[in-house]
Amino acid sequence: MSELRPGEIGCVVDVGHPADRLLAARILEIGLVRGTRVRYLRAAPLGDPIEVDVEGFLLSLRRNEAGAVIVERE
Repeated sequence: MSELRPGEIGCVVDVGHPADRLLAARILEIGLVRGTRVRYLRAAPLGDPIEVDVEGFLLSLRRNEAGAVIVERE
């Protein structure tokens, strides 16, 4: 997800890396599951964290968290 640009929309394809199961579990718990549409809104001035719109609610993620979410651009 961290590769999206402001305003772009993507659909979650996969989550997490096998080596970091705790991060993958956290991401799934906050609603970033396969098939979820996300819209990249903006990044903080230094690029971390980023803000995304996940089906109507705003979510802030660190770059490493967003990098664990694989999305397909729409």
